[in-house]
Amino acid sequence: MAKKPNSNIQSATKGSAQEAPLLEKYLAFAFIGSVIVSLVAVLVILLAPLVNNTWVPSGWGMIPILVLPFGFLCLMALLVASAINRKRSNRNN
Repeated sequence: MAKKPNSNIQSATKGSAQEAPLLEKYLAFAFIGSVIVSLVAVLVILLAPLVNNTWVPSGWGMIPILVLPFGFLCLMALLVASAINRKRSNRNN
């Protein structure tokens, strides 16, 4: 018996295999990383006085000030890139 080509599976894999562009992945990871780094810095700054004889470098206070705006910019760029990608995909369909 000859096998019938299963066109449903082939068409489903082509349509659902649309991956997010590489730029969106990098922006998402940069956003998540910046939020994690700033949270760790804030926790170190807040918990340092609770431990005796703790030395916290003076630059730790600048990390959240610099990293959180970078994360916000990554989030805004991710939203814009996602909207552009959706508009292109809707236009193609």
